[in-house]
Amino acid sequence: MRYGKAGRWWRFVDKSHWPQDEQTLQAIMKHWQTETGDCRQELVFIGQSMDMALLNANLDVCLLTEEELQRDPQSWRFGEDPFGSWVAE
Repeated sequence: MRYGKAGRWWRFVDKSHWPQDEQTLQAIMKHWQTETGDCRQELVFIGQSMDMALLNANLDVCLLTEEELQRDPQSWRFGEDPFGSWVAE
């Protein structure tokens, strides 16, 4: 298992510094949202003979309920961050 960044978020780059070729611009805009730009998180699972139904069921348990979504975001903190500090010491 590993985690890491997969590139930049173009939302935070001045458009004068964006790539100019049409193919790259289309890739940037593919997932563009009005409110968040291209900022998003993705989980990628690569493997053989994965039980996708079980994987999806286990991931669904992690989702906030509609009731939880209405609460203050600070209430969403259920436990310690399993990855520890993201700040370099």
